Amino acid sequence: MKIIIPGLVVFALWSTLCVRWYVCGVKELCDQNPTSNNELVPEPEDIEVDSTPAVESFPGAPLSFEWSNWEPQLGNDFSQYQDSIQQIFSAEPSAEVEITGLYDPQELNNSNLDNLGLARAQAVKDLLLASGIKRSITISSQIEDLSSGIGEKITKGVIYKLLPGMPANAFVVVQKGTKLTIHYPSDTHAVQSDKRVMSAINRLAQQATKQNRSILVVGHTDNQGESRENKILGLVRATEIKDILMESGMSESKVLAESEGEDAPIASNLNPQGRHLNRRVELEII
Repeated sequence: MKIIIPGLVVFALWSTLCVRWYVCGVKELCDQNPTSNNELVPEPEDIEVDSTPAVESFPGAPLSFEWSNWEPQLGNDFSQYQDSIQQIFSAEPSAEVEITGLYDPQELNNSNLDNLGLARAQAVKDLLLASGIKRSITISSQIEDLSSGIGEKITKGVIYKLLPGMPANAFVVVQKGTKLTIHYPSDTHAVQSDKRVMSAINRLAQQATKQNRSILVVGHTDNQGESRENKILGLVRATEIKDILMESGMSESKVLAESEGEDAPIASNLNPQGRHLNRRVELEII
């Protein structure tokens, strides 16, 4: 009996190996890369359909502010900083500068503007213009906790952003990994006429279908017009993209369309470039 049991085990193993060899080796019916329904297919490398960056930040100037004061204090290497800005501008001849002044609500506003942040941004703007830099510059303000600057210098009193020039009447498409962003021209939602947009949408649909995943589509607008109308416009754009995804083979249950309207800007609405960046539909595989 002791001899029979090991013999049966050996026979069973030998039979399994033979069947496996016949089915996989001879008939080639085995799946060489088995993937369960719950296992995600590896994502492809990032594909950038349009290389224009959405917002490119560049280093801040070597300057500081005193607590409750809007006048900038310049460091010794401020002139070198001006040279570096000129180089950045040369690379983006149509770009626009946005300067955001930071301020703490605890600070006393001793300026003629609405808040200390705007005053700081305006002062830096005047500095750049006085140094000979000829470029469109817009200003804005932002509340920040600067309490560490009480009794010390505030070294981060402004934030700089370079807004690349965009074609005013064209779509701009940027894809990174599983996220696709479509920036819209003013007062339009029809993307079918743009081959690059349609190609990018179809490619994302194929990727999601292959991975058996869904796509979240969110429409965004600038702040021109009424807030309620912008909410509707964002949904119109998102719904149109949803229809295109369904025409590409995705089921309706796999596509979610929403609208943020003007409530989630990624740039300033004070200039055309920023508004173009904000008019967008974001598609992401989830």
